Amino acid sequence: MINDKWLTENLGKYCFKLQFEGKHSNTDLSKLSELIEQYSRKEFLVYSKIFTDNITTINLLERVGFNLIDTNVQYKKKSSGLIKEQFNSENVRFSKPSDQESIVSLARESFFYSRFHIDPEISREDAKSIKAEWVKNYFHGSRGNYMVVSLVNETIAGFLLLLTNKENLVIDLIAVDAKFKRQGLALSMIQFANEKIPHKQYLVGTQIGNVPSIRLYEKMGFIFSGSEYVFHYHHTLNTRK
Repeated sequence: MINDKWLTENLGKYCFKLQFEGKHSNTDLSKLSELIEQYSRKEFLVYSKIFTDNITTINLLERVGFNLIDTNVQYKKKSSGLIKEQFNSENVRFSKPSDQESIVSLARESFFYSRFHIDPEISREDAKSIKAEWVKNYFHGSRGNYMVVSLVNETIAGFLLLLTNKENLVIDLIAVDAKFKRQGLALSMIQFANEKIPHKQYLVGTQIGNVPSIRLYEKMGFIFSGSEYVFHYHHTLNTRK
């Protein structure tokens, strides 16, 4: 059980990650019982990500009160052979510190499919704030290695937050202003990063309900590589019996 201090601070209640070692590790929920006893008079959230073929763990989590919130699907693509379309390179660049306010504002309003947005126990305002603070972390130097932005009439219309993992480039967050969707902005930012940042392959995960993102990645030649279920356990003062 891992104490998620960042999420605790931003969600306003204790948050923990229940993590299992290995793809088919034995399930030990003793830590959950200890947590419930320790925080019995407080509200808290426990979340866990489980490979979709780990049926034993999935069944056990559901029996003790975890709810399936989301299915995360992963894709990958080698840096070579990325399907390209023409785009105006003058309208895509790496972000600057002065971009922070615009990007944070865009992040607040651009996500609808995340586990925070679709969990009925988390308010829409809290879900928006989590994404906004997530992006702020980049400008504070605590998350992400690169940020790419797309401009329309010199105004930021999209952003792409990237992590590096060994020789891989990981798409952490990508968003486009609703007014400029279906104009190729997301594709152009991914292509820009592909050309400017040395890496062997792209990695990305997205929600199975996020059809626009899945279509984008498949259009660019990404291939499906795996999936995980995301579970949430909410302990409230009404949870105790």
